[in-house]
Amino acid sequence: MPDQIQRASESARAKVAKGFERGGDMEFIRFLGHSNGSTGEGKSHFDVALDQLYVSEQQLRQRYDQADEVSRRVGGFSGYLQQSKVGGRKFKRPN
Repeated sequence: MPDQIQRASESARAKVAKGFERGGDMEFIRFLGHSNGSTGEGKSHFDVALDQLYVSEQQLRQRYDQADEVSRRVGGFSGYLQQSKVGGRKFKRPN
């Protein structure tokens, strides 16, 4: 179980980096969404860990709070990029 949680965490982080390196805002926004999906996956693994008594309710709540904070920040950044008039190298706004 800890390995799955670790992989989900690493995946969330890597997707932000991967989206940034794509060079276009729309791709970046898409990968930020994937990152939030990986954060949700990590939360799901923590639910299983609680069911299996690997973590306490307090540990679960602490990790959920951290994951929710990450999701809020990534979501806020994604919203900012969607509203921004500044575009990345490959970004083309529709006419």
